[in-house]
Amino acid sequence: MNGDVQSLMVQTDWDSLKHSYGSASRVPEYLLALTSRDKAVRVKNYWHLDNGIVCQGDLYESAYHSIRVLIAMLEARFEHGRSDLYKLLVELAYGNAPLHVTVRTFHGREMPLATACKDELRKGIKVYSLDAVSENPTVAERANELLSLLES
Repeated sequence: MNGDVQSLMVQTDWDSLKHSYGSASRVPEYLLALTSRDKAVRVKNYWHLDNGIVCQGDLYESAYHSIRVLIAMLEARFEHGRSDLYKLLVELAYGNAPLHVTVRTFHGREMPLATACKDELRKGIKVYSLDAVSENPTVAERANELLSLLES
């Protein structure tokens, strides 16, 4: 595992965070599995994330904390699962939460969850822009979709 990704994983108290069906303690495991060589493993773990940190468009606090890990995974250029990382980031960009649902940001500020997620997603624009011209058409398409969503 890339050192930056591992560092971000351990800096977060996942046990204290929530997702759609309880504790987010297994989110790091699911995130890492998105880069597995085995497509079936990626699909299974994507499902856990797409139904946990974001579910039917609803964001949960673990989504915010997952974004910087996902960006670090893109920056680390993992060999497998890049399009799955983008697919999840796109889902997070489409996600929403009521204004009264807040999260404490990495800078200690309490703010609406959806706004915090969008702000965090924008921190990856440099890597998304590089992938927008990827030779992998799925990666390029998803990177461009994400960039488009962040412009609005």
